[in-house]
Amino acid sequence: MPPTGVFVRTALNFSLGATHKMSQVINALGVLVISVAVMPVFSYLPQCSVAALLIFASVRMAPVRYM
Repeated sequence: MPPTGVFVRTALNFSLGATHKMSQVINALGVLVISVAVMPVFSYLPQCSVAALLIFASVRMAPVRYM
């Protein structure tokens, strides 16, 4: 899964129009803070719910014309 994170961060930076390397650092820090804050809540979710969230996020990254 770690290589997938690189694609997600790159897609997010591209969609927001970020051009500076510092945007990647800010993005990584944001992901770290959100992960630490929300991880206890995710531990109570069933795995099928987490899978649905991942599928939903990945579908939204693909352009509609490819679907």
